[in-house]
Amino acid sequence: MRVISPLQAAIAVSQTCLHNLTVRGGRFMTAKTFPQTRKSSTGKVDLAREREWMIQHARDYTGQWVVLAGDRLVGHTSDSREVAALVDKARAEGICAPYVRFVSEDSAPVWMGWL
Repeated sequence: MRVISPLQAAIAVSQTCLHNLTVRGGRFMTAKTFPQTRKSSTGKVDLAREREWMIQHARDYTGQWVVLAGDRLVGHTSDSREVAALVDKARAEGICAPYVRFVSEDSAPVWMGWL
């Protein structure tokens, strides 16, 4: 029986994962074939105020779409076809990129831990 160190095992696993990530349909994916990502023209976006608003108020809007500008509610609707109108309203108020989210029943954060 061959004994390998934990480091050797980790290297073998990482090489296997790398192989699985880079081989698609029998051909090797080069850096040029990976999907391109776009960076925001406004730079890094801080969504802390939106997250805090969602934590405090999401249960009041279960089953609805909410459109936020920071910690301010621009509008809400249960009809997905009306979301574009709410985004247009936000943009008319000078908000370049409003935060849009559907509040589902299971939108509450998941807390895990041991007792």
